[in-house]
Amino acid sequence: MKIFVVIAAYNEEKRIGRVINDLLKNKYTNIVVVDDGSTDNTFKIIKNTKVYALKHILNRGQGAALKTGIDF
Repeated sequence: MKIFVVIAAYNEEKRIGRVINDLLKNKYTNIVVVDDGSTDNTFKIIKNTKVYALKHILNRGQGAALKTGIDF
């Protein structure tokens, strides 16, 4: 069984890198991060890591971001 971690992120440029690094250190390899229309550098940070990076053009809310990640 594969475990996937799905994260909805909105304007989290100050924290998302640390969260991803902590997950990777703890051997989670299937990480999906959905940038939910952030206006900061959240997506740029996500793209430069070893995770699946998805992006909503507009902010659709946490539920929609999680659904996108789960559907992926």
